[in-house]
Amino acid sequence: MKEKLIEKTNMTNKAILEIHDSSRAIIGDRMLVVLTVRVSIPVASLYDKEKKEDLPPPEELKNLLGDPVVWEHTSERKFIDKLEKQEVFSGLLADFDKNIRHYLMHPAFPVKYILKQFREKTRQSTWYNLS
Repeated sequence: MKEKLIEKTNMTNKAILEIHDSSRAIIGDRMLVVLTVRVSIPVASLYDKEKKEDLPPPEELKNLLGDPVVWEHTSERKFIDKLEKQEVFSGLLADFDKNIRHYLMHPAFPVKYILKQFREKTRQSTWYNLS
């Protein structure tokens, strides 16, 4: 089964939130119920009005991380009856709304996430170059 887009939101922090139903049948009437959440962060949106001193140049970010930078989270439940699929998916979505959505909507999320990814990739490439 292909992913089905449930929601697409342009957030106030200039990131784009997408919620997908990635569920699929496993055996007979049993399902793997999967909620996939992606947040796309366009690199250009980080540099809009004010110069962020702690951010590297945009070209360097794009070369190392790509553009847009994507944060992804999946929640899944295995071996769910086909008749209970919608109820289980709604529960996964409610958990996301309760526990994670407000974190992703915070104004500092895009910059902090990209800086973390940039540091990890830089550290990883430095480690590889030592060998």
